[in-house]
Amino acid sequence: MTDHPQPDDAENQLSPFTSPEVAQVRDEETIERESLSWGGRIAWIVVALVVTLMITVTAVFRAGEESRTEATASDLFPIQLQARTLVGHENLMGKNSSSDEGQEDSDSGDEDAVDDDSDKKTKPSFSQSQIPEALNDGTYEQRLCYVLLIRESRGPDEAAEKLNELDEAVEEAEFELNEDQLRLRNIVGQLISSHQQGDVDAAAVSEDDREFLKEKLGWIGELGLAPEGTRNAETRKQLLADASWSMGLMIGFTVLMIFMMMAGVVTLAVLAVLFATEKLRPAFVTHGKSVNIYIETFAIWLVVFFGGPRLIGYLFETFEHEPSLTVNMIIQVGFFFGSLIVLVYPWLRGIPLRQLFDDIGWKFKGGFVDLLVSPVNYIAGMPVMLCGLICVLALTFLVSLFAAPKPFGTSIAAGHPIQDIITNGQWWSMMYIVLMACIAAPIVEETMFRGVLYRHLRELSGDWARWGSVIFSALFNGLIFAAIHPQGFTAIPLLTVLAFNFSLAREWRDSLIAPVIMHGINNGAVTFFMFLMI
Repeated sequence: MTDHPQPDDAENQLSPFTSPEVAQVRDEETIERESLSWGGRIAWIVVALVVTLMITVTAVFRAGEESRTEATASDLFPIQLQARTLVGHENLMGKNSSSDEGQEDSDSGDEDAVDDDSDKKTKPSFSQSQIPEALNDGTYEQRLCYVLLIRESRGPDEAAEKLNELDEAVEEAEFELNEDQLRLRNIVGQLISSHQQGDVDAAAVSEDDREFLKEKLGWIGELGLAPEGTRNAETRKQLLADASWSMGLMIGFTVLMIFMMMAGVVTLAVLAVLFATEKLRPAFVTHGKSVNIYIETFAIWLVVFFGGPRLIGYLFETFEHEPSLTVNMIIQVGFFFGSLIVLVYPWLRGIPLRQLFDDIGWKFKGGFVDLLVSPVNYIAGMPVMLCGLICVLALTFLVSLFAAPKPFGTSIAAGHPIQDIITNGQWWSMMYIVLMACIAAPIVEETMFRGVLYRHLRELSGDWARWGSVIFSALFNGLIFAAIHPQGFTAIPLLTVLAFNFSLAREWRDSLIAPVIMHGINNGAVTFFMFLMI
């Protein structure tokens, strides 16, 4: 069975979403397909080797990360987010009852008012039950964050108990604190002991130590320096406002996700019916040619894309010169866009540029419809993405069951190295993230995966039943896409599902416009959310 639509009188039934070129294809001739040559086989061996190497490098890197015992800002991002939402929730709820409390205070006598003022030094700012014990785990810095949250919620006395328990855990694990961790422990201990003695602002803590605490423990460190009853009322007010903002964002994000998930179920069902009844038809058409050239092109790109930056890094090491973060960013952006130079290879092998662009989806014949399809296809894929996310969580849980315990080690959860740059918080680093995640990655990765590799896989399996070929090509394409990403193997299910959805958009419109926009929407949403939460 070929990929060509059947002639009959189907033209009258075509939806306006069907690409014009599909309506023009009206033959049932069997296509003579190019078989996989030795060059194609060698290219696949290269792809397999590079992907295996990338998986190995990522596994080794993440193993090293998991054995780290000093937290970075990225490592502390989850607990910072949870702390801000917990404090923000109580702050928002507290505002609702503030007028009632104010009325009660005004009715009490002067002696009671004095007692109330003294009680505020140890009054919890939010419910004890809101501090999950699970936060008291992981790196030493995270556990100090937990101690400061206990002080904020339950007062300095219980925080002192938790700090003593932490000291005992360190001694029992024979864990040796480094210089920074020892300094942090002393600062937190000073804050708690001063609070117990009635000095809420801990005047004994130096300005250098205060800045160090904020640098290492972020928002939680700032909150620890401005507890309830502090003279720095404006600072605390701003911190609580930030927490309320985070809580509001979480509520809004949750509502939006529920709405989009419901819309996704409906959209997916509608599209499935329309395609099943041929009211909608895929625009992608195979021609049986260039099977080997495109897998060779993809293999060359993998080598250039992943080998180039590492070669540059090796040269810097050879000449004992460590490039700055800015230089590294420029190199990364350069190799992202520069790697597309490999598209010269098919042209040198005899494929005309016009056919090359048509084959890989660099065409804009669909116009506004392609733009409309992008969010529709993305929303339709959200229920499947939820399944991928559930698989990630399940896989992470299973790995944690069999992983050897690492006292005071970092989390094994999937993450992206780009998080460290985001949590840096500098405007120029944020611009770099936007450029890489929302522009460079969608254009380059969709060109090579949904353009070049997907074309090869569809041509290779073009004699199969159409949807068998589509599922095989989209799934295999997605697995390779997921495997080479640095989030680790626990993130493979979600990344595969994302890539699968992008491939279906490519199949539907036979253009890269929809996959590129969908990729940009996905990365942009994640990046924007993280920007708002830092």
